[in-house]
Amino acid sequence: MKLDKELKSKIEYATIGICGRLQMATPLLILDRKEFLQLGTVFRNQCKNKFMAFHISYIKKYKNLGYAIPKANVIFIDVNGINRKQLKLHSKALEKQTGEKRKIKAKELLAQILSHELCHLRYPSLLHGQRFQDVTRAIFKGKSLKYIESIAGTVKRHTI
Repeated sequence: MKLDKELKSKIEYATIGICGRLQMATPLLILDRKEFLQLGTVFRNQCKNKFMAFHISYIKKYKNLGYAIPKANVIFIDVNGINRKQLKLHSKALEKQTGEKRKIKAKELLAQILSHELCHLRYPSLLHGQRFQDVTRAIFKGKSLKYIESIAGTVKRHTI
């Protein structure tokens, strides 16, 4: 999937809409791996604590499609990293979780990644697991904040 101006504006618009529904500040959205790695040097020079250096080294080592940094209110999504191999992997994971066999389209995967990373920003202490998946699916499907809060339970929220 190639990142162009139209796709970037659609992703930013969707992010603003979801953040408004979740009543949270809109994060800095980075959609290119090179841009994210350059941002790391800026953060490293400005921050006394080096929490950003860990995130940058993690992104260099692992080829994640998305990454959230709650302390900095930053979301990274590697739009150019979404390819046929990734779509196949996510289709198999969906089949394993839900039992339904179908192919995931690139834009659907992008929306799932966005909702996943926004879930990390809104609930930083919520670890990956069944409850996390339920909250992510609720965000993806456009459920209300009251419903999402009922799923998340008493999890510490991140506020800015």
